[in-house]
Amino acid sequence: MKVLLYWNDVEGSPFALTPLVNDLQLVVTDPNSTDYDPWVLDHTPNAASLNANAIRAVDDMNNVEQVTLDNPAAGSYTLTVSGPSVPNGPQHYVLVYQFTQDDEIVLIYPNGGDAQLPGNTEVIRWDALSNGNGFTIDYSEDNSITWSAIGTAGANARYRNWQVPGTLASDEVLVRVSRDSASDQSDSLNTSLRRIGAFQVQSVCPDSIYFTWNAVTGASSYEIMRLGTAYMEVVGTATGTAGYVLNHDPTTDAYYTIRAIGPNGGKGERRDAYFVPAGVQNCNLSKDLPVNLISPFNGPVPGCADTTQAEVVVEVENVGTTDYFGVTLNYEMSGGGVITES
Repeated sequence: MKVLLYWNDVEGSPFALTPLVNDLQLVVTDPNSTDYDPWVLDHTPNAASLNANAIRAVDDMNNVEQVTLDNPAAGSYTLTVSGPSVPNGPQHYVLVYQFTQDDEIVLIYPNGGDAQLPGNTEVIRWDALSNGNGFTIDYSEDNSITWSAIGTAGANARYRNWQVPGTLASDEVLVRVSRDSASDQSDSLNTSLRRIGAFQVQSVCPDSIYFTWNAVTGASSYEIMRLGTAYMEVVGTATGTAGYVLNHDPTTDAYYTIRAIGPNGGKGERRDAYFVPAGVQNCNLSKDLPVNLISPFNGPVPGCADTTQAEVVVEVENVGTTDYFGVTLNYEMSGGGVITES
């Protein structure tokens, strides 16, 4: 049984001996009226104290306190929260508890949606109580149809390093940890696709930027991402090894990256960001036909029962230096096939 107390303490003074301001205390009382204090580490600045295991004691240093009991007896327990020193109150708090069974295993990582880089060392982590028996760790690259061994871990181990196979190329990866008859596996699929190599800018024009890259085994498409206000945001997709981003602003610096996408939508690990300084690069300005406008219907919008044809106006501006007497326009509507007109 685990009982945990947490509170969001007020700001402490930088000159105080301890940053804790409001001091709460947790005590768990069992059916035999035995009191249990939380686990506390000794912060005395010497090697022996800092290396010592935690002991049950009153905690006046932290705003998180936890009491654990092995094999708790049946009956009623009392959870007491007191405030021996609350100079800046009232102090709200959160009290939670959890029961863990002897044979229970909980896989923590990778538990779904995680990117496992082929050839890299990943750390598999799990929670379980000790019963003297070791663990077996396996992985599947086909959504649990078949399993391959990663290895074993001792009874007291709660993690194991995994050298991800360099040939692994799947977005249907699961990891499983087993002991005796109990096991736990990833809640959903993980992805193991290589980072994309040779991600390069080929040209930067007034209305677009053009990238090329190497193909990744197992990928069905690729997502080009650009740094927004705070995060990398998807700004382009491609199925081949080249692609345009049509809303690039060449007057400002930008950071781009790319990642592989598996056939089931699993996202591979992003490669390091690529810095693109402001300016135009390798752009053939003699041939530049940006699409400036796709207007609404020219005229009244027809209703669902109206068979009247409606006209959509597309404006293409020649901003280059070469005369054009005809252009080819490709368009797609309502998820249908691509239509080409001159």
